[in-house]
Amino acid sequence: MYQAAPQIVYPAAPQPAAPAAPRPSTRGVAVTPPSARMAPAPQAVPAGGNRVSARRAAPVSAAESGRPAGVNIGRRAAYVGKPLLLCFAILGVMAVTAGVLYVIRSRQTRDIKRIQTEEQEIFERNMALGFDKYRTARNAGLLFVMGKDKAEGQALEDKLFGPFRNDDKVYNVIYDRNFKDRRNLQQTEQKAMFRDRLRVDSIEHGKEDSGVRVIYGFAENKTVTIVISREPIKAETGDNANLGGMITVIAKAESDKFFDKAKQPKVVPEKKE
Repeated sequence: MYQAAPQIVYPAAPQPAAPAAPRPSTRGVAVTPPSARMAPAPQAVPAGGNRVSARRAAPVSAAESGRPAGVNIGRRAAYVGKPLLLCFAILGVMAVTAGVLYVIRSRQTRDIKRIQTEEQEIFERNMALGFDKYRTARNAGLLFVMGKDKAEGQALEDKLFGPFRNDDKVYNVIYDRNFKDRRNLQQTEQKAMFRDRLRVDSIEHGKEDSGVRVIYGFAENKTVTIVISREPIKAETGDNANLGGMITVIAKAESDKFFDKAKQPKVVPEKKE
């Protein structure tokens, strides 16, 4: 019987070892002994007795920690951000304050203009009242003042004062006629609607138009505000007996700031001895 020949296995030839890397030269370089390299660095011990790691205390750069530059800015950002927020807050308060002051100032300016407008309107109404009442009196009494009116007695009184008897705005109407008597002496004939309202105080504040002057005044111890309308009437040319005269109308006026100021007593400065 046939038998297979046994197979002979030869061991693998040994591979040559890789050449060892050349050792770096230590000539001229201080070599730290292994014992020194392995020993930990000395650690500082604070007064409290807790040991602090030197590695923890030492600062670590961004490159050593592996973080990108600019990541470790939390504390610096907080330090810079707080003053900026404070500045913004201050600017905000200043802006709000400026806005409030502007609103208040604008309101005050509007109030001042409104008051000035109202005062001017009152003044214009008082002036219009004075001129209007004067025209009525002139139409009624011009002939009497010039000595050309033939009416006498009650008829003359009705002609001069009839237009004003039911007018509550009229305080008084006065006609003054100047003339020369038979002895060539100058005389004055006066006709007044109210004889007990002749005394008034005038204030040089008003207007003049075509010879007619309307000014402010007081009556009855400054308890009644008035406007006084007055015009001198010239004599007719060639008339030596009638010398003209004056027409005066006193009307009740609206009170305003000028009247209020005029009511205040004047302060007389004391004379130094």
